[in-house]
Amino acid sequence: MNVDVMTPTSVLVSESAVKVRVEAVGGSYSVLPAHIDFVALLEPGIIELHMASQEQKLIASDQGVMVKRGAEVKISLHNGLLGERLGELQKTVEQHYRSLSDREQKNRMALARLERDMARTIYDFEQPRHTGA
Repeated sequence: MNVDVMTPTSVLVSESAVKVRVEAVGGSYSVLPAHIDFVALLEPGIIELHMASQEQKLIASDQGVMVKRGAEVKISLHNGLLGERLGELQKTVEQHYRSLSDREQKNRMALARLERDMARTIYDFEQPRHTGA
């Protein structure tokens, strides 16, 4: 099967696989080439890609959608991190979410400053103007 795993900003994987395992709303699914076409809403978890070379790729995902149509499997994720070993992937996920938390905190502070400055501008605009007569 041709498997494409994408996020809004990147293509994580675009390769051939013999089996794909995902965590979906209805449970855990293994997808094989001869399976019927279907769509699944993905839950946070680990996506396993089993390659013909016996290699396994792992993708930590938060949420997404998988579409299996013929020999094509398309997976679209909100966030995804690629790894080959579960232990390494766990460390990568922890580092990623720590950096997200730092970034979110900086974004919230910037938004608070913007709101404060906007409120100050509105307050100044509404104050009566004195003309020096």
